[in-house]
Amino acid sequence: MQRTAFVLPSRDGWVAPVRWTSALPWLERWQNAASSQPYAGTLAMSGPDGRVRGARMVHAVQGTRQIERVELLAGRRRTIFRTDQAVAVFMPDAHVVQLRTNMPAFRSLFPGLAPLSRMHLVETAARYRAGAQGSARVAGREAWVTLLAPVDHLRNAFRFWSDKQTGLILRWQMLDAVRPGVWEPGNLRVVREVAFENVQLSAPIDFQTLERMMAATQAYRVDRRALQSLDLSRLGWGWRQPTPGYVVTSCYQRHPMEGGDGGPAEAGPLMGMRPGHEGHGGRHGEGPGGHGGRWFGHRPPPPASTPFLQRPTPPNEGWGPPVTQCVLSDGLGSISLFIESPGAMRHPPPGPVERGATRILSRTFGPDAFVTAVGEAPLAALQEVLQNLYRIR
Repeated sequence: MQRTAFVLPSRDGWVAPVRWTSALPWLERWQNAASSQPYAGTLAMSGPDGRVRGARMVHAVQGTRQIERVELLAGRRRTIFRTDQAVAVFMPDAHVVQLRTNMPAFRSLFPGLAPLSRMHLVETAARYRAGAQGSARVAGREAWVTLLAPVDHLRNAFRFWSDKQTGLILRWQMLDAVRPGVWEPGNLRVVREVAFENVQLSAPIDFQTLERMMAATQAYRVDRRALQSLDLSRLGWGWRQPTPGYVVTSCYQRHPMEGGDGGPAEAGPLMGMRPGHEGHGGRHGEGPGGHGGRWFGHRPPPPASTPFLQRPTPPNEGWGPPVTQCVLSDGLGSISLFIESPGAMRHPPPGPVERGATRILSRTFGPDAFVTAVGEAPLAALQEVLQNLYRIR
């Protein structure tokens, strides 16, 4: 039986009662919408700092394949292309293209959700409750407004505006609880928001045209690298037990100098423009995903990873040995683990660090290794992930 939970005030001035239902039908509709149709539009994103950033996105599909082009509208010129398993970042001012292949499976960062298996989608739905909050107009289109509230203390709440006709997400907010775990009026704050300012659905976008644009690198120096996928157990790490709702979606090694300003690791394709996905230094986001800023010097995003495509850079990235990065996701939120190899020279901070919506927590593992967790998730989630991780040898 449905029950009324609370009345959540909106920054738009209207109030709607929440009646909890299953989140699964909404998740299925949103996931399918972004991967099955072309669209184009201009996006705006804001974070806790109040700054607004913009990007122009074009998304095309061909059968089960997807490709998109994202052009940042402020700051240094950057254009990001993403296919199912590759990311190319064009930096015209430097005449450089950073190309990364063997990427984790394409995530429809925003708009859309991570491409989850049916089993994972059901698991994600079990971690949230859905509450209808009426309807509103976004980018000139009628949208349903839906609140997803977590059933535990390991994730944030989200509010989505989805197109009534197609199901495409037109706007979303990540909501944090001022007092952890208390999802009540007066205790919620918007920590990230992304929305279409204008959008054209079923746009006449040619898949091959975008492919040719992505391949037009003749006038650029191409920095090409393939990510190395890793099995965490083979590196001597294991899990005491899974963190409820979170699964490892990718694990790979990041090379020195791969991060920085505007590289694929940070351009996780508007990684941060999607509800938190594999951002944190390289999708995501993610994420709702990505986290803005560089390692411990977080600057609001995108991330596009955010800051607009900039994510936290792993501890030794750029000046030390390779760093192993594993991404855990519950389908909406994500946490990245950066595992330092033995002999790392950095030391973890004395306690948790908060940079806007992003939280950072480190833990030592013996005298020769430590792991840093980065995520747009409650601190309790980062703590539990680190507590469940252990060294096999």
